[in-house]
Amino acid sequence: MISKVIVHSENREKATQALAQALQNYQVIGLPTNIKFLQRVLKHPVFKEGKFDTGFIEQNKDVLLKEGRELSLYR
Repeated sequence: MISKVIVHSENREKATQALAQALQNYQVIGLPTNIKFLQRVLKHPVFKEGKFDTGFIEQNKDVLLKEGRELSLYR
């Protein structure tokens, strides 16, 4: 892990918006990151509703891991 991005807000919706904005502005040069993966997680309807469990990534990998490269980062 190179770094960790943490946000805080008064509710889940505002916190996820703050995280989306932070990820949009985040830059790492020369190394692979999971920023695009995290952005897709934040946009996913199940995540937005807060109705997910530990199987969320596996159940939605076709959408979340659509670039393929990211799959190797989580093995």
